Amino acid sequence: MASAKEFRENANDCLVWARTVTNEHERAIFLDMARNWREAASKAERSEITYKLRAGQLEQISAGTDPWRASAELARRNRRLSARVP
Repeated sequence: MASAKEFRENANDCLVWARTVTNEHERAIFLDMARNWREAASKAERSEITYKLRAGQLEQISAGTDPWRASAELARRNRRLSARVP
């Protein structure tokens, strides 16, 4: 899976290309592509944060706990987290 950093690099490349073209239509396309890459980077960052948060909770829950109970608790917490993430 590509990282947010790679998406931002792609966005920056699009901005460079937008500066080099003389055609306004092509410039608009590159600027739109840059915007889309930046949106993808933001979504990737939110997903990474959510994943890390959930992984941390799994460690908290499963330490010294019955695995079935830990799994059920993790599922409840993930549903609550999913409701918060846009």
